[in-house]
Amino acid sequence: MAMQLFGALDTNSSGVLGSWEMRKYARLTGFNGDAKAWATARAGLYAACGWDEAEDVDPWKFFQMVDDEDGEGHLADADLLLLLTRLQSRPVLVARLFRALDSSGSGRLAAEEFVRFAAARRRGFDGGGGTKPREQYKALSLAHGWDSEAGVGAKDFARMVSDAGSLAHCTTGELREALAALGCRTELIVSAFGSLDDSDSGRLPCASLRRYAEFCGFEGHAAEWEEEYRDLAASHGWDARFGADLRGFASMVNDRSGNGYCSTEELLQFVVRGR
Repeated sequence: MAMQLFGALDTNSSGVLGSWEMRKYARLTGFNGDAKAWATARAGLYAACGWDEAEDVDPWKFFQMVDDEDGEGHLADADLLLLLTRLQSRPVLVARLFRALDSSGSGRLAAEEFVRFAAARRRGFDGGGGTKPREQYKALSLAHGWDSEAGVGAKDFARMVSDAGSLAHCTTGELREALAALGCRTELIVSAFGSLDDSDSGRLPCASLRRYAEFCGFEGHAAEWEEEYRDLAASHGWDARFGADLRGFASMVNDRSGNGYCSTEELLQFVVRGR
C-alpha cells in the first residue's frame, strides 16, 4: 500500500515526490503549519531519513520512510488505508469493492453477488431498460468476455468498472458510495470525516466535531464540550488548536472504550443522514 500511496501523491506522474507533494503527505499525517514551518519540518524529516534536501523523494525512499517503525514517517497499514481512501486512490477502491462483494471468498463474483453490487450503486446495468439483474449479469459477461457460469474475477471486474463505455462503469465517487452502502468501515470513517470537514481543510475543529459528538449522545453545553474536545485531542493525538485530522478521528471512532465510538451500523446511519 505504500507504493499505492506514493502513486496517489505523485500528482504530476513524475516518478518522484517534490516538496509540494511531500507537504501534502505531511498535512495528511498531521502537519498544519505554513510555508516557513514546512521548510523547517521538511529539513528535519529529510535529515532524519538521511536524504539530500536538494533531491526529490523516489519510491524506494518513500517506502523505507513509511516502513521504518522507529521513524517519524512510519505509517501502519490501517493508517495507509485511511490515507489512500481519503485520496480516493481508484485501484484501491476497486479492489476493496471487489473484496466486499466477494462474500463467498471464491475470488469470483457470481450473479447473486452482482445483485448486491447493483443495489449498492443504486442503479442497474441495463441503462434503465428494466431487465432483471441476472439477465444484466449475463449481458455484461458477453460484453466483457468473462464466463457467467464461473463468475467475474478481480481483473475483469476492475476493467469493467473502469471502462467508460460499460453499463457497469463507476465513477470514483460511485465506488466510494457503493463501499459505504456495503458497510465498509474504513470508507464509512472517511465519509463521516468528509461530511464534517466543511472547509475541506483536512481538520475538524471544535465546532465541526461537536456535530458528530451530538450524534453519539453528547448533550452538554458549550463549555463542557470544549473540555471534552481537549480531552479527546489529548487521548487521540491531534492538536486541539487546529482540529482532529483523519487519523485522530479514526482513532476516536474505533476506540471501543471511549464516548466517540460508533459501530459500523451507526456510522452508516451517520453518513446516510449527512448526505
